[in-house]
This record gives sequence, structure tokens and C-alpha cells, in this order.
Amino acid sequence: MFSRMTKWTMQDCRRYGSTAAVLLSAMSGCTSATAEDPALVPGGIEIEPRVRADWAGAAVGADPGRWRLIELMQFGDEEDAVAAVHMDPSLPNVPGVGEGGFVIAYPELGEVVRVELDGGDQARIVAHLESLGYGEGRPGDDLDVISETETLSDDETLVGKSFSGGVDGRVPKGIAESGMGFKNFNRTGRFGGCTAALVGTPDDSGDFVLTAAHCLFDGSGNWLQPTFTPRSDSCKRANGTTVPNCDTTPFGVWTSGQYKIPAYYNDNCRVVVGGVYSANCQAEDIAIVKVTKPAGETHPGSFGWGAYKKADLAPFFIFNRGYAGCSSPGAPVSCRSNTLYGDASSCALGALSWPAGGWDLVMSHGCDTNPGHSGSPMYIEPTGVEGISKIFGVNTSDNGCYANVNKDGDTCTPGATPSFMRRISPNWDNTMKVFMGL
Repeated sequence: MFSRMTKWTMQDCRRYGSTAAVLLSAMSGCTSATAEDPALVPGGIEIEPRVRADWAGAAVGADPGRWRLIELMQFGDEEDAVAAVHMDPSLPNVPGVGEGGFVIAYPELGEVVRVELDGGDQARIVAHLESLGYGEGRPGDDLDVISETETLSDDETLVGKSFSGGVDGRVPKGIAESGMGFKNFNRTGRFGGCTAALVGTPDDSGDFVLTAAHCLFDGSGNWLQPTFTPRSDSCKRANGTTVPNCDTTPFGVWTSGQYKIPAYYNDNCRVVVGGVYSANCQAEDIAIVKVTKPAGETHPGSFGWGAYKKADLAPFFIFNRGYAGCSSPGAPVSCRSNTLYGDASSCALGALSWPAGGWDLVMSHGCDTNPGHSGSPMYIEPTGVEGISKIFGVNTSDNGCYANVNKDGDTCTPGATPSFMRRISPNWDNTMKVFMGL
């Protein structure tokens, strides 16, 4: 196993031999290597399944499935991360989008693996994990935190909307305004140039974040390895003064480990030219990343999640909280960098699109967003396990129309729901749980 790197050495070439050339083509520079290679099969190299001895499938007698090494990772620079993604309906779609296998990237090994599990085994694993409370979230170490809906006045729920009407309705949700008392703010954080939200196992066996898949790549398709900083904050007030005794990283900086993304996104959507991608890339723009809390830091708890039908969301207040990009188009007025932002009013939900397996993967919405909100959670606060909020999708992209002017400076009409989310579909919900249980 080789270490994380951006360029190949001759030692790496000899270890992988022509396999590196097969997987990376001319990028690897290993075309003259002569070492003996593992057996090649169509679509990758067969490898042993990477599951723990006590993985969730062991409890139900499941087979770990077929695992294939498909790529040796090349890493880009965080400064080259995709700043914004807009869906361009004129771009051609690559056929074959669906929710078949999934891909796991191992940045610590520099390898990407495609995983295929038997459908029956997957169902048994999911049922077992759900019986243990997977999907319900978990309380944090500090139980004296409150929900957002408990603090919303009747006036606040009636505030007019947003970029959906050409006006940005976001307000800062920083420590200066909200302190540390809001559980959902504490479970949302900076993830490189994007936003992510903590989800996790119901015990201490693993922590993960949900985000957008494009947050894991630079514009050229190279991998990134962002850190996650829950409740990251500027510790600044609106007038520029510093909040006393404020910690900009109150829960520490968490390192990222393995990533799981849809196979289709990995195969077809990693290179984003000019900040735009096609509709079926938008439909697969979701990722879950294993993260590790620094020793000694307080745990803020995690969101629950679920696959919700649009009609089932109607009774609830729709939330989105994200880290607005202050130097990007559509930044909030008097934008403060490294500060959480969100609307005071519930967000409208719009059209469904891109059906796959009987479920529409994309839904438009009226939450005000701009670059930096990529990967931010779309969530509700149902009654349930200690009032833990549930994520039903991640913000991915928008139509590029901010305050009636698009990213190119041309006049545009944003419409009522100019932003888009990748919904948590039943299939993503299931494979997400399987990934957490490996």
C-alpha cells in the first residue's frame, strides 16, 4: 500500500506495474513498468472485500459482495476546488444513470474501489442496522441545546422569500447571533469550500458527514481531502468587533477518511468546466464521508436522516443552513466569512425531476444559497428521538440567478425555487447505512 501523494514515483510504478497504466492511462507515467500485476477483469482488479470482522453483515450472514480496484487516486489542491456548480440543461447527459453499485475512495491508501452487494443481503443488513437506530441521529455531549423551531416567532415564519423572488433573505446564524445553544448549528460545519452535516451511528462506533460529491474534487477531476469543522465561526459581530471568549473551532477540526459516492458521479461528473454540469450529474451529486473527531473534543451529536416523499414534508418547516461564500456571486449583504447563514422563513419546495428506481432524485427549492452552500443539509424538525432533526437532502447547485442577475452579469428571472437538492432516495439511504456498517 502506498501513501497519499499527488505524483507517482518509480517505486509506485513498480509496485502496481502496468495496472497503474490501465487504471490511470498516461496520467501515471508508469507505461514502462514491468512488475507482475494482479489479475485484470473488466471494470477493475478483483480485491478482497474491505470489511471489519464485526461488520454489520456478519450479524445477518450476508456476503460482503464483489470489490474491484478501479482507480489510483490523484490529489488536487484545495485552492482549485470547484467554487460553484450550476446545472445547465443544454449540456448532454451521459446515458446509463441509475443507482446500481457505489464507489468508496480510500484517501489514506490512494485507492478507489467499486462495490456491488447482493440486493437481498443489502436489505438484511439495512434492516439490522435500522433495528439498532441507524438513521435516527444521536444527542451530543451537551444536552442543554435547543431546536430552532422552539425559538421562531409567528412573525419570523412569515418573512418574505429570498433569491426565489430576486431578494436574498438569509441572515447570519453565527455565534455572535446565536451563541452555542442550537444543536443543528453545532452539527453543521465547513468542509473545505463547502458545507457538510454530521450524521452517524447511534453509538460511538463511527462519525460521518453528508455533503455534495462535487466537494470532493477540484475542477479537473482530481480528488480533494477536506477537513470538517463543525460550527466553524468567525467570532465576529456585524460591526466587526470580536465576540469575547469565542472559539472559532469549538469542536475542533475533524479529519476525513473514506468517501462513498454514487458510481455514476465518479464515472462521468468529476470534471466541472466553467462551473456547470449536466442534469444527470446533478442527480448523483451526493456523498458521505467518514470523519474522525480529535481526541478530547466535545461531540455535538448528529442529525438523523431519511427518504421523505415531498407530500410528507408539507407540514414541516424546511431548513437550510450553509457557509456562504463571501467572495462569490450572490454573497449576502455585509457577508461575514466563516459564518453560518440561513433564511428566517421556511423554504418552498418545487419541482421533482430525474426519476430513478421509482424515486425522483432531484428537487428544486427556494432556500437562498450561493457558492459555499454546496453540500449543506436540507432538514426538518419532526418529533421523535429527543427531537433530533432529519436531513432529507443536500443542497447541490442553483440556476445561477442572483438578485435578477446571473453569474455572467446578464438579467435573469430566478423563479420561486432557483436552487436544487439531491434528495436522500431509498436506495441512497440503504447504501449509506451499509457503508457505515462495513
